[in-house]
Amino acid sequence: GAALQWDELLGEELWAQVESMSNSKILKLAAGLANPRHIPASGGRVSQLGKTFAANVEPKLEQMSTEEKLQLCVHVGKISLAKGSDVSAYVSAASEAVQGSSDLEALTTAALAVAKLSSKAPGDSAALLGIAKAVEAGDATLLSPKAAGRIADAIRAMSTMPVTVVTIFVRVLVARLKAGEKLPVGTRAAMLSKTHLPLRTSGMAPEFCELLLLTGESLVGEDISDPVKERLLEIGSTLLDTVPYGSPSRTRTEKLLVDVATRYPAAFSSVPLRFLTTDIVDILPDEASAARTAAVQRAGVEA
Repeated sequence: GAALQWDELLGEELWAQVESMSNSKILKLAAGLANPRHIPASGGRVSQLGKTFAANVEPKLEQMSTEEKLQLCVHVGKISLAKGSDVSAYVSAASEAVQGSSDLEALTTAALAVAKLSSKAPGDSAALLGIAKAVEAGDATLLSPKAAGRIADAIRAMSTMPVTVVTIFVRVLVARLKAGEKLPVGTRAAMLSKTHLPLRTSGMAPEFCELLLLTGESLVGEDISDPVKERLLEIGSTLLDTVPYGSPSRTRTEKLLVDVATRYPAAFSSVPLRFLTTDIVDILPDEASAARTAAVQRAGVEA
C-alpha cells in the first residue's frame, strides 16, 4: 500500500488496473482508505476518493472469498464517502455472504459491516435484522472477545437503525456477559465506552440498562484506567436517572456508584459535570467523603 502514491488513486491509471489487481492488494487499499492518516489530502478529497474506490471495486466482490468479501465490506463501511455514494451492493454482499451461516465470527463481521454501511445510506434495515437474528440464534457463550467487540462497534454505528435491531445485539452481549469465559478487561471496558452513548440516545430500555449495569459491575475492582473509572461513574449516573425506584436494578446501580465513590474517588473530580447530580451525592455513605466533597465543590450540589 505504501508504494502507491495516493495522488495516483484519483487518476484513471489506477482504476484501469483494478481488474487485474489481486484481492489482497484491493483489501490493502481499502484498509488505507479506511484509516486515511497516510493520505496527504483534505477530508473532501478523501471522501471523493472513497466514493470512486467503492464504485470501481464493487464488481470485484463476486470473485472474493466470504472472508475477503466481509473484510472489504467492513473497510468500505469505515471509509469516508462523498455524498451520493451507493453502498447497497456492499450491504447485499455482506448479508448474502452469511446467508444460512452459523459462524459467529463471520456473522458478527457482517453485522459490523452492514451497520457501518447503513449509517452512510440509511434505508432498509431488513439485512441487518436478518443478521442480528442469526447471531442471536447462535450460542452467545461462544462469542470470542473480538466478536463481542464487533457487536459493540455495530451498536455504536446504529444511530439510524430501528431499536429492535439494537435490542437483539444488546441481548446477545448480555447473554455473553452472564455465561461463558470472562471477557478480557479491555474488551469489557471498550464495550462500555462504545455502547453508553448510543443506548442513552435510544431511550435506555430495560435490556440496555442491564447491559451497562452488568458490564460496569464486572469492571469494578479490575485493573482499569482513569478514563474507564470515569466511564463507570457516567453510566452509574445515567442509570440512576433511568431505573425505577425500588427496583433490583436501582439497588444494583446505587451499589455500583458507592463502589466507584469508595474505590475511585478521583473520578468525581474529573468526570464531566453533567453526570454529578444531587441524587448521586444523596446515596454516598460516610466512607465516600472524598468523592462527596469533590462532587459538592465542583457541582455545587448539596447533600
